[in-house]
Amino acid sequence: MDKKILVTVDAHTTVPLDKLEAFQEDIKTISKEEYEKLRASLISEGIGLSLHVWKQRTKHFLIDGHQRVWTLKKMRDDEGFIIPEIPISLIRAKTFEIAKRRVIIALSLSGKLKEDAFALYIKNNNIPIEFLAAHVSPPGINMGDFAEKFMNIKPPAVEVDAPE
Repeated sequence: MDKKILVTVDAHTTVPLDKLEAFQEDIKTISKEEYEKLRASLISEGIGLSLHVWKQRTKHFLIDGHQRVWTLKKMRDDEGFIIPEIPISLIRAKTFEIAKRRVIIALSLSGKLKEDAFALYIKNNNIPIEFLAAHVSPPGINMGDFAEKFMNIKPPAVEVDAPE
């Protein structure tokens, strides 16, 4: 496997991975399953979204993208992946406090997915359920239940060895 992550977005500018500083503290975590999905997505799709960053003098504070940065660092440090400079979009904030508020706004932008509209979007755009299962964890949606309910896909049966 080629251990190079691609950038698949045009952004305002780029910065080295180690120049990005965490700014949301420990508000969010990432589970092992979410990490694996994010890792798989970065390998197959590359870095497809720029990160929002507040630049203060020579520092680049992450407004969003903390899990992507953590995952990329882990992939580089643990597995030897080559990570290019990270595409960023700069946000404006006059003060540290305003920038911190932007973190909260970014965290709350997710919203709740409407399952029926999400299913229609997937069907209309020919997005395979296997892609979703491998690469995303939509908030509030159990993908097994979703696949069965909206995509007419039964989850695989779990075989249990019966005692003889």
